[in-house]
Amino acid sequence: MKKFILMCFVLCFSILVFSESISIMFAGDTHGRLIEEIDIETNIKRGGAGYFFGLIDVLRRKYPESLLFDTGDTMHGAYVNDKFKGEPQMLIMGMEDYNGFVPGNHDVGYGINNLIELTDKYNVNTICLNMINENDKSPVFKEYDIIDYKGIKILVTGLLTPLTNLSVTAENLKGIKILELEDVQQRYSQIILDERPDITIMLSHNGFREDELVASLFSPDIILGGHSHTVKSRVTYYGKTRVYHAGSYYRNLGHLKIDFDKKIKKVDYNLYAVTSEYLSKKQNVQEIVDLYNEEVEKELNEIIGYSEKDIKKSDEDISELFIYLCTLLEKSTESDFAQLNNSGIRDYIRKGPVSVRDIFNIFPFGNMGVVLNVKGKDLLDDPWILKYKDIDADKIYKVVTNSYLAEKNDTFNLKGFDKNTLEFTIRELVVNAMKNQL
Repeated sequence: MKKFILMCFVLCFSILVFSESISIMFAGDTHGRLIEEIDIETNIKRGGAGYFFGLIDVLRRKYPESLLFDTGDTMHGAYVNDKFKGEPQMLIMGMEDYNGFVPGNHDVGYGINNLIELTDKYNVNTICLNMINENDKSPVFKEYDIIDYKGIKILVTGLLTPLTNLSVTAENLKGIKILELEDVQQRYSQIILDERPDITIMLSHNGFREDELVASLFSPDIILGGHSHTVKSRVTYYGKTRVYHAGSYYRNLGHLKIDFDKKIKKVDYNLYAVTSEYLSKKQNVQEIVDLYNEEVEKELNEIIGYSEKDIKKSDEDISELFIYLCTLLEKSTESDFAQLNNSGIRDYIRKGPVSVRDIFNIFPFGNMGVVLNVKGKDLLDDPWILKYKDIDADKIYKVVTNSYLAEKNDTFNLKGFDKNTLEFTIRELVVNAMKNQL
């Protein structure tokens, strides 16, 4: 009987010692949108750094043992960050003690050196397994990090989509290479052998569909994903790997409560909406947002035109908005033809007054304007060029496009001539053209 009682005591003691829980919060693809969106009809505010970190404070009070992660595309895409090259975002991330951040493809939008300098300046724990320096093959950031939590060893690493090599201009990624996922599989296996972690977390900026490949190659316990702006309110399993995606623009926060005894026993997941309906802003974060926003607010609120109707976009077809923007670019540069990438058009023009902010929301990434000459035949032969007007094969066209297409499109990069990068961004060219129409 005494032996039985002793065994029960030992068992209960083991459960008390080794059965633990930890809280994990994450988001990604915030794209520098520090300012909340307002629904005009309901006056409900959604997103924004103030409300987002207000929610984090609520959860940290409820779950003191918490980790916070970001899955990339964090600081590029809203003018309050663009004007200061991402500094407001990195300042807040450093202040809020993120446990890990994997860069996204847009985080090198101001150049790789800018990203390195800001993460160093604000002590942001940046982790990426497949980003290396081309000259000596050394990692640009930490390959992984180890979090020791009550004797439980948690390994955190990050992967950036290799498509970054194609989607980012060579100048912004100068001296840096993003390795294919398969090329770092062996390195990851060696890290696992060396560290022998109890739990593995992968910060993946590859997209929801691509995370199936990430899971099959690396088999982490948990993937916290970004890049595709996917919103998933429930866990997705790829093999044994649990995959979570929380959307974009500070609109949601993913929260995991993990119970474990050396290995994961149970995960409870909630996807919280960031909204003024039930949240208050975190004051010191909002003060930083207001400080930076004050410098750009007057500029962004300037009315530059008026639209009689909504002018909509399309991600695939030649839309009314695409033609409207191309026509404005032609006028502003006295060009014969204009070309934009549909995926770079991120908003649309609404009926009523049009402000500078509206145009900056349409073109959030600040690509420079480029003018070059192209043979009509070459324009006609390229299936990727959207022909919104008739083109004469025998004519030489003065074309205006953005710096991304000027480099990545073979017709513009290899067959275009007399190329000239302008001193204005595409969005500045559109703003100036609309002002001239007033």
